[in-house]
Amino acid sequence: VILDKIFARDGFDSGGALAFFNDQLYITVGDAGEHHFATDPNILLGKILRINRDGSIPFDNPYPNSPIFNIGHGNSHGIGFDHNGFGIITEHDGKFFDEINSIKKGDNYGYPTLQPLDKNPYLFESSNSTMPLIIFWKNIEPTEVIYYDGKKLPEYREKFLFGSNQGHIYALDIDTIEE
Repeated sequence: VILDKIFARDGFDSGGALAFFNDQLYITVGDAGEHHFATDPNILLGKILRINRDGSIPFDNPYPNSPIFNIGHGNSHGIGFDHNGFGIITEHDGKFFDEINSIKKGDNYGYPTLQPLDKNPYLFESSNSTMPLIIFWKNIEPTEVIYYDGKKLPEYREKFLFGSNQGHIYALDIDTIEE
């Protein structure tokens, strides 16, 4: 056990995914239905955590002596990185407005204080939170994500692939998205 005792009220909205990049483990932790904790840097809920392979905390994490890498997430189910270290997470946020977010060190993705539970995409223009790469108006319930670099399916090579609880698989070409 390298990290434990992360609160998960009744197991709901405690989403979680794991991915290694550069010998560091990235961990998504849902807000466990406690939305107000997502932007609190003292509580692990609603965050992406980053730890070294041995469980120690990287010296350059944005919060000293904390595994927290960034804050303000709802319920993340997937995380993946390309070969250059660009990463994305998939977030299921309720009935509407599921998101695909980039992974940026120290950023606040705003859930729910800067991005209300009933998100209106136009509110992002006046928010200090990091803008999602993609917002799905209708709930798709995105799941785990991988960066595909295989050869058997050339049309999906060098794209992020993620599933949904609705039974679909999505391919995302990051080169077409401007940040």
